[in-house]
This record gives sequence, structure tokens and C-alpha cells, in this order.
Amino acid sequence: MLRKLELFDIEQIVELHYKSFGENELSIKLGKEFIRIFYESILNSGYSFGYVYVIENKIIAFAMGINDYERFNAYFKSNNLYNILKLIILKLFTFSISINTILNAIIDGKKYTKLRMSNCHLGALGKDLEFEDILVSKKAIRECVGKVIDTFLSSDMNFCWSVCDKSNVGMIKLHYELGFALINEVKQFGRTISVFAINNIVK
Repeated sequence: MLRKLELFDIEQIVELHYKSFGENELSIKLGKEFIRIFYESILNSGYSFGYVYVIENKIIAFAMGINDYERFNAYFKSNNLYNILKLIILKLFTFSISINTILNAIIDGKKYTKLRMSNCHLGALGKDLEFEDILVSKKAIRECVGKVIDTFLSSDMNFCWSVCDKSNVGMIKLHYELGFALINEVKQFGRTISVFAINNIVK
């Protein structure tokens, strides 16, 4: 069953995110507390939303949409800056993250500088990699992403972009399967970000 993301879904989503995303992703390096902060912000910012696909009370796929990327980022930073800085300092002192990771976070905005429209962002998506029925799993993630895109289109926003680490082969493949096109690759310190988009503008 496809439905909207709710507060009681957060813990399941945190676990799925942690297992779905590549080890080079900043969110994985900062850990589950950071991931939890992100999804709570998705629910509370007013500039974002999410959908989950549930079977027998278990979430097997999810997708988040951000309909004003700059305002969401401003909300995220202003409401969580202290906790995020505390996490970063702790990770630095325990050598869990490198200086390169911090520098990449600072230059994060470069990933959307070549977009013709940057507001509508597929903020995060993932699926339960341990779910046994592959066909149902694919259907679930397609329906979640489709609902995010439909929400954008219903607001007269006909462009949606997404990113992932180039080394995350599974997520790259999933973007292509969902109909996204690779439009840019952004070099960062020790990694490359793949930028995807889907709509009738991208050729």
C-alpha cells in the first residue's frame, strides 16, 4: 500500500536509508542520528513531503520530494545547526569522517548549478534490499517515485532532479530504471556526484 510518510515511520526509514545508500554518502558517514534529523525535517519543513510503500506494516520502499530546495536547506540548517555541528565534531575526533567529507559538504551546492530549474528535488529514495519479492520491490519504488513526480506535476512543476554517488552502482541503475537521465557529473574531493533529471525539458 502506498501512503504518505508519517512520524511513526521515521525509525524504519532511518534503517532502510542506512542500508540503501553507499558508504561514501555524507549521511552514512554522519550516522543514523543525522539521517533521523533529515527525515524529521522532511516532515516538518513545509517545503517537502514523502511517500512510503508498506506491506504488513513493513516499509519496503520510500521516496522523498522537496519542492523548494533552497528553502528546505535553509530550514534544515537553521533548525539543526547545533546538532549537526556536534555530530561533525564528534566524528572528526573519532576519525569517522575526513576533512574531504567536510569540504564536500561545504561545496555541496555545486551539484545543481547547471540545472535549468533547481527547486524540485527527489530528496532521497530507497528500498528494502532484503525483501525477497524483487518484482514487488521494483513496483513499490516505482510507485513511490511516481507519486513524488505526480505531486510536482500537480503544482505545475515539470522538472525533477536527483543525485547519488557515482560509486553507488545499485542506485545509479535504479535511476535509469525509473526513467531519469544523467545530465551532469560533479567532481568533489575524493568522489564524484552523478546528477540526474526527469521531465520533458531534458533531452
